[in-house]
Order: sequence, then C-alpha cells, then structure tokens
Amino acid sequence: TEKTGAIVFYFMSLTSLLGLLTIFLGWTMPNWQEFLLLVTIGVLGGLGQILLVQAYRYGDASLVAPFEYSTMIWATALGWFFFGEWPAAAVITGSLIVIASGIYVILREKQLGLLKRETREVGPSRST
Repeated sequence: TEKTGAIVFYFMSLTSLLGLLTIFLGWTMPNWQEFLLLVTIGVLGGLGQILLVQAYRYGDASLVAPFEYSTMIWATALGWFFFGEWPAAAVITGSLIVIASGIYVILREKQLGLLKRETREVGPSRST
C-alpha cells in the first residue's frame, strides 16, 4: 500500500546506512572514472529497484519472484566476463536447482491460470 517512491527510499536509505558500516574497513577516495562508475551503478540500481517494486505492485508475486533468480545467471556471466571467475560445482548445482524450481513455479502458475479461466468460461454446474 506504500507508494513506489517510499519503498525505494526506505530500501536505499537502509542499504546506504548498512554500507556506511564498511567505511571502517578502509576508505579510498575514488577518482573521477570510478566516481562516474559508482554513480552509474547507483542510478541503474535505483531504476532496477523501482521496476521491481512496480512489478510486484501490478503482477502476481508468484510469477514475479522467479525472475529475480535470473540474477544468478547474470552474476555468473559478468563474473566470468570481467574477472575470469567461474563458480564451484556445488554453486552451479544449487543454482540449477533454484532456477528449475522457478521455471516449475512459472509453468504451474500458468497452468492454474488456464484452469481458472476454463472454470469461469464453463460456469458453475447446475444439477436438476
């Protein structure tokens, strides 16, 4: 029932405060190039958060949530591309289980939606 802007503000405020706790681990002032990258990350992250809140507002949560699992795929691809890192076999196995579960939920919700639609079209049964 909260407005999108309020939800995003609360999220950003909380994560910013939690991020400040890491300042004691050491701080290096970013140069201009790093600063622009940080601003870009912040803007794109904020836009992503707004879109995610809107998706949950207008979509069925059981259909929206599995799409969040795609972050595992993106993190793996970006980690490999930029850093040459590849996850361990256990991480890949766990990710595949989670992704398969998400696909199952999407297909199940689609099937349930079709069943509900068929029930509405047929209408209640009448016995005389």
